[in-house]
Amino acid sequence: MYHSRVSGNEWLLSEGGRVLLTHRPGASFVSAVRQEKSYSASRGSVKTEVVESERVPLTELTQEEENRFLFSGGERRLRVTLAEEKGGVKLYLEGEADWSYEFRLPAEPDEAVFGGGEQYRQMNLRGEQVVNFVSEHIKATTIVEKALVPRPLYREKAHSQIGSYAPMPVFLTDRGG
Repeated sequence: MYHSRVSGNEWLLSEGGRVLLTHRPGASFVSAVRQEKSYSASRGSVKTEVVESERVPLTELTQEEENRFLFSGGERRLRVTLAEEKGGVKLYLEGEADWSYEFRLPAEPDEAVFGGGEQYRQMNLRGEQVVNFVSEHIKATTIVEKALVPRPLYREKAHSQIGSYAPMPVFLTDRGG
């Protein structure tokens, strides 16, 4: 069973004594981010360029109902509704169109984090920025080129440049949370 406690502009969400989320004005757990995205394609390879154009920490907290919270900063808003579920708590998020949201979740110093869907990088994602966006990162040449010039189709990329064919916003830790 989860426990949610609000004191002024601070929020703590815990389950079984373990802190799941914390929010304080100087350390908001969520920021609204506007990004400019551009795409280019060439010979079966799609490149995505993302440039952050605006970032707004959602530092203000209003408890609308026992299990519903509104996080805001300037004109940006995100509504979070909690629902108890067998073995945990589910967060329903209602945000604004054209904005994405970045979350900061607490972890113990030696805690490992896994998940995010199909990833082509290290298993432990602690400290990594995981973007839930489908991307094509294997360079495929045309059929004619494949027939005329046999060469490897896969080109190694840095971990920070690798997306996912199957992103999933589900993360687990080695502590079971």
